[in-house]
Amino acid sequence: MEGEDMRANVPGVLEEIDGDLYRGSHLWRPVGAKRIYGGQLVGQALEAATRTVASTLTVHSLHTYFVRSGDWALPVMYKVLRLRDGQSFASRSVLASQQGRPIAVTLASFHKHEPSSFEHQQPMPDVPGPETLSESKYQFFVNEKMKDDEVSDKDGKPVRKGALDVPIAAKICPLPHQEGKKEPRLNCS
Repeated sequence: MEGEDMRANVPGVLEEIDGDLYRGSHLWRPVGAKRIYGGQLVGQALEAATRTVASTLTVHSLHTYFVRSGDWALPVMYKVLRLRDGQSFASRSVLASQQGRPIAVTLASFHKHEPSSFEHQQPMPDVPGPETLSESKYQFFVNEKMKDDEVSDKDGKPVRKGALDVPIAAKICPLPHQEGKKEPRLNCS
């Protein structure tokens, strides 16, 4: 994998406005939420930072500070500040803002892969790719709930259909030591 570009660079997630300025306009609103989903905001900030570093670098440290809630109906602007570009490390700061007001600040550090005698994690097991896995019972439940025209939030108010486009897939990947075991039971009522 050394030298291979592992970055997502997902089309449609971020639009490049200028060299270090990006716009995220496809924001997901979880059912019942009134604000931007923080995980998506962090993901888009990381994508913006990643686009400004060499493909040989991968993120190894990430911190996000949420300073104000965001409005899911407005686009988010991501301004990347290049703090440091070295041979082995690069650092980026990303300011996420809406209507000129900061909503989050992300600090990301990137590192070039270097062989080491120390390993702090187990190697990734050989597992099938996500496209080969079947839908889990949980995903089936989510999809069935999302088809229901009568879905409401926690206060009983009807939820806008666009809020139900869930960008998350739940699939179960059995590991070799779990072969033949049943999928975990899920109580979805």
